[in-house]
Amino acid sequence: MFKSCLILVVGGLIGLLGILLLAGYYAGAFNVVHLETTDKGPHRIAYLEHPGTYADIAETVLKVEELLAEQGVAGLAACALYYGDVRKVPDGDEVGIRGGYVVERDAEVEPPLEIVEIPRREVLFARFEGHPNIARARIAHDVAQWFDEHPPEPGRPFIEFFLEGMMEAEVPLVEPSEHGKLDIGVESGGNQ
Repeated sequence: MFKSCLILVVGGLIGLLGILLLAGYYAGAFNVVHLETTDKGPHRIAYLEHPGTYADIAETVLKVEELLAEQGVAGLAACALYYGDVRKVPDGDEVGIRGGYVVERDAEVEPPLEIVEIPRREVLFARFEGHPNIARARIAHDVAQWFDEHPPEPGRPFIEFFLEGMMEAEVPLVEPSEHGKLDIGVESGGNQ
């Protein structure tokens, strides 16, 4: 009796482990992050300021998608722009985040949406194929590790692009200017 129960428990645990490994495989848990330095941009991004932490950016991105649809503007790629260093901001504090969509170069938007132009720039480009939650964690880890080994500090804003089945990130490789500010792009209001 005890032996048969033990066999059932062990068999169940092995089956559960197999299911977890299979789920991890399909979510991309075993994929690697592709990193390279390259030039990216320019990007024209319609956005809203994000009032919360980086963990709940999806709500703001979905609101931008809804507003773009109402205004008849095509959103090309969902994204988030980070103007602060999420590694150095206490959990729960705001870090300076915008949720948005890349739009066509000639796209015009109405308030409450705004436009930011991100110029072509040299970046550390990261790509990960897999579930967005796994992608965000894996990219953040590998990018932080890369910058630990390759000074200077990353520029701002860095951009995450949420694509079908993958995430891409662009982290600028810029030095602070003589005024201590980083190259963060040119901003403009609606109807630009």
